[in-house]
This record gives sequence, C-alpha cells and structure tokens, in this order.
Amino acid sequence: MMDEITALLPGLLLHSPTYFLAVSNQEGSCVFANETFKKRFSFSTGNFEGITLQTAVHPDYFDQCTQALTHCLANPEAVESLQMRKTDKAGGGWAHWNFSAFRNGSGNIVGVCCIGHDLDGNENKYSLVFSLYYFLNEK
Repeated sequence: MMDEITALLPGLLLHSPTYFLAVSNQEGSCVFANETFKKRFSFSTGNFEGITLQTAVHPDYFDQCTQALTHCLANPEAVESLQMRKTDKAGGGWAHWNFSAFRNGSGNIVGVCCIGHDLDGNENKYSLVFSLYYFLNEK
C-alpha cells in the first residue's frame, strides 16, 4: 500500500521539510508518514505504521481530531481544519492541520490524508496548505 500512497501524492508534500504529512486507514491507524512528520513526532514511537494518529495529538484535542477524521470519511468532499497545541514533547507551540478523505487509484476512499505545519511565526503558510488539499482532492 505504501507504493500506492506515494504514487498518489505530489512530491512537494512527500519530501517537504515544512509540512507534516500522514495518511490513515479507515480505522484511524497510520499507514504512511513523511519524514517531516516522523522527525517531529518521533518522541511517540520509532515506527508510525499501525499506530493511531491521535498518538501524536495533544490530549486536549484528541476528541476534535477523532471527529475530524470521522467527518472526512463520512463526507469525502469535506476538508476539516484544526489548530491544535502541540505536546511539549513535540516542541510545544501550535500547529495547523487539514484533513481530507484519501482515495486510492480506483477512486475508492481508503482513509484520511492529514497535512499540518507549525504556526509559530508561520501563520501565512495556512493558505498554501489549504490550496494543496484542494489539489489532492481533484486527483
């Protein structure tokens, strides 16, 4: 499945030093994470495959994150956005995340694509992340 995911995502996101990228399956378990995500959230595990994405979420935002993932699966054209405080282990501060249904090469929904970035001093990146989500949804 990893090869299929990487084939469907633009290199800009796969190799971005700025944007965290993770893809979950329909059960909410991580099936892919880019290197930026892995570096930022490596405190929680050395291997992200199979863990729930909420593992890296500040506990105060666990329910909101779960609701966003669920909403995207139930409403495939929706884009959910959350600003969440990062755990101290992830460097503290704030991050902005967008969630959208992720489709396989046949167009079937197989999970949720999650793209995030640090907000601390970088608020203007929000518009680029949102634009990237629309690009992904048009594939």
